[in-house]
Amino acid sequence: MKTLFLNLKAPGGGRTKGLVNILGIIPKTDLFYKGDLAEIKRLLEAAGLRATTYFGPQDGIAELERSGEAEHTLVFSHWGLEGAKQLRERFGIPYTVFESLPLGLEGVKDFYRRLGSVMEIDGEKTAAFLGAEEKQYYYYLDSLSDPWHSGDMGKSLVLAGDTSAIVRLASFLRRDAGAYIHTAVITDAYANGKGEEKPPPPKGAGEYLFFCHDAAGIGRIIAQSEAEMVLGSALERDAAEALNIPHLTVSAPGGNQIPLHKTYAGIRGAYFLLEDYSQAVLGHNEARRKEHIRYLEKAGGE
Repeated sequence: MKTLFLNLKAPGGGRTKGLVNILGIIPKTDLFYKGDLAEIKRLLEAAGLRATTYFGPQDGIAELERSGEAEHTLVFSHWGLEGAKQLRERFGIPYTVFESLPLGLEGVKDFYRRLGSVMEIDGEKTAAFLGAEEKQYYYYLDSLSDPWHSGDMGKSLVLAGDTSAIVRLASFLRRDAGAYIHTAVITDAYANGKGEEKPPPPKGAGEYLFFCHDAAGIGRIIAQSEAEMVLGSALERDAAEALNIPHLTVSAPGGNQIPLHKTYAGIRGAYFLLEDYSQAVLGHNEARRKEHIRYLEKAGGE
């Protein structure tokens, strides 16, 4: 995004009320960027706003050219900060940096509260949306309660990914899933070297916090942890297998995953994450059960 907005012409019609630019959700860096963009657009539309997202299925040059008409810019990772600064310098558009995309009902409520403090949103429309979503949200979470406890889902976790992903996953899993974040590994890369503004270390991401974007180094951190499950990229799968613990791919690179509309953001993202988390744990439990049966059969035949 370093030079994306430098050649934009000044908007002829001035500001468009309710139009916001979304920066920091980009291909390759965000494994689920398609679904993340769709969900953040849905949340903003529920607040009476319209989002310019650049990388969505309906986006193109026209969306880019409308950037200068926006009322505000929302930044969800350091990848969008330079573009937000350009839009402010060229067109006077203020921007707000969020530590991460929201995740889960409480995360979305916090997002709306902060959004409402920096720009005007439709309060009645937002409240109606949250009311409808809340009924559905707790219905689904309640239905997960028994299998969650009987399946021993409350694991001690290692999270590995970029800052934005770590912040929202750690907060959600600790608050809504009862998980314990033992170790968090921040894997952010910075394109502009020492001159690029880096976000402060996230607070409360895990009991132990590391900064490492080397696969071998992350593997050593996992090996020395007391983790019962790893949530990271496909590169951390081998480290999890070496410890014989479950692994879930939540960050890039995705290995054999090709996400289309999946998201780990917003309210829908909470459903996807809980489903995938449960499947990873139950699948691992089943594999261990079958391995134990094979061992007993072999031992009995000797």
